[in-house]
Formats: sequence, structure tokens, C-alpha cells
Amino acid sequence: MEINKMIQQGIIELKALTGRKEENLVDIISEIKRLKKIAVFFGNCQIEFLENQIYEMSSFKDDYVIIRMPAVHLMGEEEKKHGLNNDLLKAVDLFIYQEVHDVQKYGELITENITRCLSDTCIKLCIPNCFFKGYHPQMIKNERNTMLHSKYNEGGIVPYGDSVLQECFEANMDIDALEMYMYSDDCISKSMINDNLAFTFRELKRREQVCDITISDFIESNYKEKYLFYSPSHPANIVLHELGKRILDKLGYNTKDFIYSENQAENNKFEVLIYPVVKKTLGLSFDKETFYFCSSLCQHRDTLLGYALKYRKYCFPELRINGIGYPPLDMTYNIKIDTNYVEERLSSCMTYINGTVHLALYLTALKEIPNVTIVYIPKEIAPKKTYLTAASGLKASYPVQILSNGEIRLNKTGNMDSIIMIDTMWHV
Repeated sequence: MEINKMIQQGIIELKALTGRKEENLVDIISEIKRLKKIAVFFGNCQIEFLENQIYEMSSFKDDYVIIRMPAVHLMGEEEKKHGLNNDLLKAVDLFIYQEVHDVQKYGELITENITRCLSDTCIKLCIPNCFFKGYHPQMIKNERNTMLHSKYNEGGIVPYGDSVLQECFEANMDIDALEMYMYSDDCISKSMINDNLAFTFRELKRREQVCDITISDFIESNYKEKYLFYSPSHPANIVLHELGKRILDKLGYNTKDFIYSENQAENNKFEVLIYPVVKKTLGLSFDKETFYFCSSLCQHRDTLLGYALKYRKYCFPELRINGIGYPPLDMTYNIKIDTNYVEERLSSCMTYINGTVHLALYLTALKEIPNVTIVYIPKEIAPKKTYLTAASGLKASYPVQILSNGEIRLNKTGNMDSIIMIDTMWHV
């Protein structure tokens, strides 16, 4: 794409600038700077939706081109190891960021390292990671999250666990009883709901202590009348619009005509249930009866029971409806093969049924494999304890370790075989 078209577009994806020769990138940055200033927003998946809100402000659009970064958790190993391009960082005029401080997880992408590379004249604004768990006291880590790395969602199609549904399905509750329980006042205690709300505001205010912009007061004033969060870390655009307004105010823009519009895409691929007892206890006045389970998989919203049945289908496939079992759940999307050592001869296969995972691999060995990891699967569906099995070749068998962390290691020295077959099962 020609540089002038990129600048006119206003928001330039980082990948449109990377992969070029270094001197070419410097020239492009200089050309952008000749016409407009450069703004970079940095943080989690909220950032893209915040950028869209702010870029509705015409006077901001006149001043800045946004270089759009991927959400930090989606950046590759190269960026984690080496950080962002220094020439780009030195050219940034406005850096709006959420704190990223987990060096073990993000490496050189922690904000302390990035801000150190910015110029002295760059305006730096730290903003909060918008968070509100008040609607969702039942949310827990989902140990049964499924279809990780699938085309529907990199992080699985059931990323949020539900303690109410977990309890019901572990007891194999009857469907009629399940529906009554979900609508009852007994599924979540009032003390749990109120304690969770208090925790939510304490946590958000704690996170805001290092920020130049705050949003907790807006959330506290509006959470009863407006539906503000699809999940604890996925705010509705109305929250991000208010955050954008506060950023623009801080930058000195006149925001009198910065009006919220409902016509933009929302970060609502997943919605966590709001139980009737939560609505009643917190005095929520907005209408909310249906929820997206995973909109990339199923494009309509479900009632509480419809959502619960999908949760059971994907997270508890061993349970039965009317005496008829579910077919095996295809989990092949979760397999990641290290193509430095092996490649598929035929498509791999991994299925789950009744608490058992079955993995079948038919591979070509590309080189000697001295006890290294050749396949990765998510830890959540790995065996609880590491065990040893064997891979079959045409001339010999080779030891294979199925590790509890999701790694699969093969020890194949010499070049007797290029064909490797692994067929194994374990319980989770």
C-alpha cells in the first residue's frame, strides 16, 4: 500500500510496516511524521476498541496517525525476545498504555522497557485495564476449556468457567431442575454477590493507582442502569468511549461534540451469564436475558438454559442426554507440531470422550530427534502425570514421553526410520 494511502487511512497496522528493510521503515516513519504525529496505544484486547472510539474525534484524526499494535498477548516470540522497533518507538509522539509488568510472560514487551525507548518529548499516558467482576461472581478458571487454538478462538471456546454450572454438571443435574436452579435465589448467595462487588471496586481502584486516567467512578455510577461489561475484562464500548473522552480531555481537546455511537463493533465474542439472583441483589435495571456463548461458533445469543446446555456439551461431553451419549469431541485443533523435526504424513487426530483423550499421529521424521519436544498440546488436556509410551517406526520402536505440561517428546537417534506412528490414550 502506498504511504499516502496508509496515512489517509489513519490507522496503520503494525504488520503493514514490519517485514521491510530497516532503511525503508525509517523512510516511511519520516514520511508519516512529515504530515502528522504518531500515536501508539499499547495493552490488551481492549485497546483496539478504544482506538476506534478515539478516532471518531475529527480533531484527533487531523493531528495523529495511529500505528495499531496487536494486543500484547498476541505478539510473537520475536517481539517478546527483542521488543518493539526502536526507530518506531523514538518517533512516537503519543503513547497511551496499560501497565504490562510480567517479564516472564511478556519479556521485553513490559511497559517499563518500552517507555524507556520513547523520546523525551513523547506524551505518555497510563490508562487502566478496565475491569468489573460485579455482574459475574460465579466466574472461575475453566479447567475444562476446549478447542484451544481453534479457528473459533485461540484461547478456546469456553474461556470462562462458571461455578454454578460446574456444580450442577458435576452432579449430573436433571435439565428441568437445572433451569429452575439457575433462575432461583439459591444458586449464588447474597453475601457472595455483595462481597464480590466490593472486591471488584477495590481491585479496580488499586489498579488505577499508577494511572494518569481513571474510570472506576464512571463504572460505579452506571453499572446498575447500563450493561457495562460482557465479561470482567471485556468492557462494552460505552465504557471505552468514556475512557476515550477522558484521554482526549487530558490532551486538551474540546470533547463537547464527542458523542457515543452504538454502531461500532463490540468486544462481545463471549458473554458471561448474569444470573437473576445477581440482578435482583444488585438492583440492576437494564434488560439482559440472552448471552453469546461464543459468537464465532454460534452467532445467536442464548437464554440461560441454552447457554448452560452448550457449556455442558463442550465442557462435560461425558454426560448424556436422554440416555444417548455425545459423540467424541474433536480436539485436533489443539495439536501444535514442531516442523523443525517432524511433519504430518496424514492429518493428526485428537479426540475426547468420557474423560479420555485419544491422540494419533502419523509423522515423517526430518532429522535425528535426540529426546526433544516435537508436539505441543494444552496443559489443560494433558495427562495428570507424565508417562512413557512408544512410537512405532518401520524398523524399530522409539521412547515417547507424554508430559503433564502438554509437551510430547520423542527420542529417535540414528536414521533407520523416517516414518513415525504414535497412538496413545490417557485420562484427564
